[in-house]
Amino acid sequence: RRSRRAPNPLTLAHNAAISELYVVLRMQSGQAGLRLVSFRREGDAREEFTTPDGKRHAIAPDATVVLGDAEERRLYAHVEIDLGTMSHTRLRTKLGQYLLYTERQAWRDARFEFQPALLFATTGTRRAGRFGRAAGSLARSKRWAGATSLRL
Repeated sequence: RRSRRAPNPLTLAHNAAISELYVVLRMQSGQAGLRLVSFRREGDAREEFTTPDGKRHAIAPDATVVLGDAEERRLYAHVEIDLGTMSHTRLRTKLGQYLLYTERQAWRDARFEFQPALLFATTGTRRAGRFGRAAGSLARSKRWAGATSLRL
């Protein structure tokens, strides 16, 4: 009999947060006049794309959510949940991939009607503010001028 290592508490907390997001959307979206159409977790939400130079890239959101309203319109979002354990450098790297995804309009290949919103959920207002400022600065930089439709 082989013993298993204890699960990483941070991984468990992250998975619980993603599951909680699903439950909240499933149980409470009706209160906002919406319904949960689709909820894909990281493995199924991963989207690969290629840049004109032939390099392959990917975004791997923690979840991709599709909500529908009473008129059958769709609302799309890629969700990243940060429990405060990821470095700001790593978060900016992930954001860079989303900016590249936006610049290349790779969302069209995933058959979205329009670009999904990018939702970052984190542990507190201080961390969110710091990341928001860094993200805004990155998104406004000359390098990402073609990705201005990304909504932060």
